[in-house]
Amino acid sequence: MGLCGIQSYFFRDLLYVLQKKWIDSDRADRFTTLLGNNGYFSSEAWRGEYRKYASENQLHSVSSSTLTGDLSLRYIRMILRRDYYIPLMVLPLAAFCLFCVIDSELCTDAGDGDLYLRLMTLLGLEALYGGLVFVLSRHFFGKWLKDNPQYREQKDEIIRSYLEGYLFSCSYFCVVVGQNYVHGFDGRRFHTLPRDGIKRGRWLVECDKILWTIRNSDESFDAFNLYVRDEYRFNIYFLCTRGDYYSVTDNGEFCARNRFCIPLDQFQVKMIMDRFFPKISSDMKPVFIERNRNRATYVSIRRCMSPLIFDKE
Repeated sequence: MGLCGIQSYFFRDLLYVLQKKWIDSDRADRFTTLLGNNGYFSSEAWRGEYRKYASENQLHSVSSSTLTGDLSLRYIRMILRRDYYIPLMVLPLAAFCLFCVIDSELCTDAGDGDLYLRLMTLLGLEALYGGLVFVLSRHFFGKWLKDNPQYREQKDEIIRSYLEGYLFSCSYFCVVVGQNYVHGFDGRRFHTLPRDGIKRGRWLVECDKILWTIRNSDESFDAFNLYVRDEYRFNIYFLCTRGDYYSVTDNGEFCARNRFCIPLDQFQVKMIMDRFFPKISSDMKPVFIERNRNRATYVSIRRCMSPLIFDKE
């Protein structure tokens, strides 16, 4: 391909990025304006889609037989999930293939014994990685009990509440509304609050601007961020009047005990508010946060979320 061909591809891609950014910016301005004047959740189009979603999606409980097992599956799903869902188990396989290429270049007289050794090495790497992920996935409930010793006597009741409660799940995130407790899992921590102590349930809307960082190896120009897309996350935020305000985790971070925030589908958030917390929830004055995210480390959940809903002009 000649220089003219390369330039045409470059300008075509650049034009596409600029056009997409302009379209997303126009949609973002319209969305933030509606949120600011409390018009998004009250629009006819949104209300119609919500009624349709609520009629088609009946309430159900957790399918797993154990709390630890359900959290473990969600954590493993988070580890495996990326924007295009490539399992990280491929990494040991890639390392093994590279080892085979190098070994075949250095040793051309490899026999069947060497092949079996390579296969055993691959299986060992896969088992080691899978075992590590499995062990890490089993500690969430125990870690929560350690940080909240006041709930040790209610351990069995909390487990039963999680398994028998109503589940609202989006990707690996979940909120479970039990008879006496509300539970949540955000991929890093397990949360539980007593239902009668919750004083507020509200919207927290996040706009993640996903950027692709371009770096030059010879440092002839500085790194810059190329816009990819916007992704919106609708969170339900619970605030409880009981318990200590903060606890300190093992790594020295402060963690709020009396509140948690979980991203769900926007219609799931509304269902929780309407069916379980109608007196303490409101669609008015939702919190809106805008932030930049790196595409290389961002875990997208847009495939399990409803798109933004606008009235037809």
